[in-house]
Amino acid sequence: MLTQEQQVQQREIEKNLVVETAQIDQNKQVELTEINKMLTVEQSRIGQELRVALTDEDRKIDVANKQQLTALAEKEKLVAEAERMGAEVEVTATEQVKGAEWQRDVAIIGAEAQAQPIERLADAVLSEARAKAQGEMAEYEARNVAEQRVLVQEAILELIEEAPEIVEQLMRPVEKIDNIKILDMGGSDGKGGINRSSMGRLANALLDTGAISPMLKELFNFADVDAGQITDKIAEYLADLVNRPSNAPDVHVDVDVDAE
Repeated sequence: MLTQEQQVQQREIEKNLVVETAQIDQNKQVELTEINKMLTVEQSRIGQELRVALTDEDRKIDVANKQQLTALAEKEKLVAEAERMGAEVEVTATEQVKGAEWQRDVAIIGAEAQAQPIERLADAVLSEARAKAQGEMAEYEARNVAEQRVLVQEAILELIEEAPEIVEQLMRPVEKIDNIKILDMGGSDGKGGINRSSMGRLANALLDTGAISPMLKELFNFADVDAGQITDKIAEYLADLVNRPSNAPDVHVDVDVDAE
């Protein structure tokens, strides 16, 4: 059995145990409260940071979305502008082509309208030039022929006037004729002689029968020289030849001279 003193000690121990237990529970409660408080503060901070982070991320996403939308809008704007400019360029090119074609057609029509009178004028000028050239050519040819005739005529006349010995040489074969029988005596002078007219007809007959080269006749015709002048010269020579005494052998030649 416990003594009174032991019982007092036991009660004191139990009392201290209750006090210490209460103190421990109180300290534990204070610590739990502090821990909960710290946990609440930390959770609040983390939540705030998370909200800030989410808000910033949302903001970045919004900015990115806005930038993407802006880029798409700018792209669509550029595409629309390019299409508009392409359409304007096509319209302008079409208008320029139409304008150029119109100007070409107008120029062709104007050129044709101008070319027709110019062509007619050119044809008229060409015809006039051809006619003028033909006239000038004909005139030149006529003048050339005339000048040639004049030159030949002058040469023949000069030969007639200044070279009677040529006629004498041409008529040299006639000197061999000693007897000339004239069938037509209408030109006789009645004194047994032969006048100048008969000698002229005789000269003409000699010319016609080839006593003188046909080349001379052609030359006389070209030069438009009166063959009578030549005939007169030959007639003078024949008259002198007939009336002069001759030592040549007798050669009988009958020359028919028709009466004029």
